Amino acid sequence: MSSFDELGLDEGIVDSCSALAIHTPTEIQSESIPVLLSGANAVIVSPTGSGKTLCFAAPVIQALARDPYGVFCVVLTPVRELAYQIQQQFAAIGSSINLKTCLMVGGKSTGHQSNIITRERPHVVIGTPGRLADTLRVAPDVASAFKRVKILVLDEADRLLAGSGFAQDLLDIMRIIPSKQSRQTILVTATISDKVKDLQSKFGGDNLMPIIQDSTSVSPDGKLQLPTTITNKYILVPSLVRMVYLHHLLRVVFPTQSVIIFTRTIRSCQIVASSIEKFLPDMPENQGKVACLHSLLEGQSRRFAALGKFRNQNARILVATDVAARGLDIPKVAVVINYELSTDVSTYVHRVGRCGRQGNIGTAISLISDSEIDILKAIEEEIGSTMEPVSYPEDTVLERLTATSTARREAEAILTDTGFDEKLKQYKKQRTSR
Repeated sequence: MSSFDELGLDEGIVDSCSALAIHTPTEIQSESIPVLLSGANAVIVSPTGSGKTLCFAAPVIQALARDPYGVFCVVLTPVRELAYQIQQQFAAIGSSINLKTCLMVGGKSTGHQSNIITRERPHVVIGTPGRLADTLRVAPDVASAFKRVKILVLDEADRLLAGSGFAQDLLDIMRIIPSKQSRQTILVTATISDKVKDLQSKFGGDNLMPIIQDSTSVSPDGKLQLPTTITNKYILVPSLVRMVYLHHLLRVVFPTQSVIIFTRTIRSCQIVASSIEKFLPDMPENQGKVACLHSLLEGQSRRFAALGKFRNQNARILVATDVAARGLDIPKVAVVINYELSTDVSTYVHRVGRCGRQGNIGTAISLISDSEIDILKAIEEEIGSTMEPVSYPEDTVLERLTATSTARREAEAILTDTGFDEKLKQYKKQRTSR
């Protein structure tokens, strides 16, 4: 279909989309919006950057306009930054009906968020499972506001439903909201995992939830497909000089492009970001400026400041853990560097999906040590294609060894002086005890 009104959306929602310069539905929007408008349960599968938030936001708002009252919809997502982004899109599309939303995420006062629910009765609550579940467990007056929820959305469902990290929180939330027979359930994901398939029935009621996907999601042989605008490369490097190769990439290979660097751990993220600040201070304008994003940053405002600094191009480089791998809309990222590969091979798809968005050309390049070759092979199997090996003259790269090593030592010293490792230890202890 060529327009949103042909999909069955009300004029006010179509006008709101037009005001956001969204005039033509994407393939996944055309496929999913009519199904969700009918009230059916569904699994929405489409690559990152294809407009999946609008797929569920528009039908939720239209259904709410028919019968406006209290907490009508709950949207759960694994990352608080993504929750904020979803809230912004709901607010923009729902402006014509005076939509009220509430965030339930860490980094903000629980009491303040609870008061919004009990006093203002927002229509849509968007949050992370941990914060919402914690609040529902201890605040009966808040829990009572969720008794008439009509729609449940699990965004980034493959992560929410994988492993045990969110299992108890999701279970406690399900005990409060209406049963699956009394609500519409929407699972949204960029990758369809066996876990999502297994739980289609569990979350969707008596009938198996249909999977709605666009033609770019999965190749004919069943492999996940990455956008054709992204080139996937890797460099085989000794672990001890991984940082030196990163220095070379940022200074020589990609000296002006916007870059997201992904690390496996919080500590590695902080070390890489601090090292870059030390070894790129002489680059012109903001080419050496770096922002850092991980879950140990104190206060939500610091995390948003880091993300905003990169989005607004006040920093050319963003170093992040996988909190930035999913869903975040940063349109003009040219390069993704995997400083360390995730042991979860599907995470590769989410990470590299941060570049090559909206038809732009993107490059994903991974620094691979001997110990990560098996992960590389697993990723290639997952995406159904091989990555391009690249190399650079070793003597040229190692010219930066001294400067890089000095920068890293200074970064390590900063962590020691600020008590970073003790804070990280306490953070891990708190997460384990939950």
